[in-house]
Amino acid sequence: MSRQQKTEWDERIEEAFSIFDRDRDGKISVDELRYLVREIGYNPTENELRDLMKYADKNKSGVIEINEFKRLLQEQDKKLMKSNNKDVLKRAFQVFDRDGNGKIDAKELQAAMKTLGDALTDEECNLMIKVADKDSDGKIDYMEFIEFISSNSRT
Repeated sequence: MSRQQKTEWDERIEEAFSIFDRDRDGKISVDELRYLVREIGYNPTENELRDLMKYADKNKSGVIEINEFKRLLQEQDKKLMKSNNKDVLKRAFQVFDRDGNGKIDAKELQAAMKTLGDALTDEECNLMIKVADKDSDGKIDYMEFIEFISSNSRT
């Protein structure tokens, strides 16, 4: 995240915090938290509300301060990103797995790559399968696909 994006992110969080800090004391109380979660369409039990407060209130002061609010939203944002990435990878796998059998063979890989504008030779497809195929069955299953994509995105 760039410095400018971080500043914009912080500004949005601070704006949201100020909306829910109804008494403007710089803290979100249990009552304000109750209001906050009801505003987003959730009607928590008292136990759920207490658990949420306990989770968010890292310094155990009994209220949620701005830094705790930021941390909570950043954690939720990371979880959402992971979830979205999984969906994207699953859809990508389905593009390659043309017959829907849960495995990508060399012909499916070649056809998908051609559709994506990157025609590969038989030799190139076989090499890619060999690199990604951990169980040596000649095909790439979903977990092998994820591992292959993940390892190549880090390099």
